[in-house]
Amino acid sequence: MRRTVPLLLAAALCFACKSTTRIPPQWVSGEVRVPSERVLFEVSAMALEQHGFELGSDFDPAALEAVSGWKHDLAPFRGQGWRERVHLKYRPQGEGAYQVEARIETQVNMDHVRPLDLRYAKWEPAEDDLEEAEILLERIRAYVGGEIELSPERPLPWEG
Repeated sequence: MRRTVPLLLAAALCFACKSTTRIPPQWVSGEVRVPSERVLFEVSAMALEQHGFELGSDFDPAALEAVSGWKHDLAPFRGQGWRERVHLKYRPQGEGAYQVEARIETQVNMDHVRPLDLRYAKWEPAEDDLEEAEILLERIRAYVGGEIELSPERPLPWEG
């Protein structure tokens, strides 16, 4: 009996350590040239919506960071349903250039009793979706085009 208790405790600790394994975030980055930060955030919002992500409450132009809401895709089998959200970071590079870093955080639903019900989902981290992050970054670039030059006499359309 004295031997089994320590063995059971060791097994429980190993199981607990395995379930809290953290997957390191993976970022995709690229440079974007825009006339202003406002334009950068507008095209980022359009790219997120086009990609199927809702704007989250963490869309913060002052901090030059954005986090979208979760996009869900549930499945009737354990481990096949997933959810994703986008993390964006902007770093000024000078002269209207910004380094944009994109990450699509992914989690899978490990609930086996009710995998189609969000209320009972058991989300566990999965590998980030690098391909989708690259597509999102290219979509942001496509919205601003290769080069945008605005002359002082030609304001943006929403500036009247």
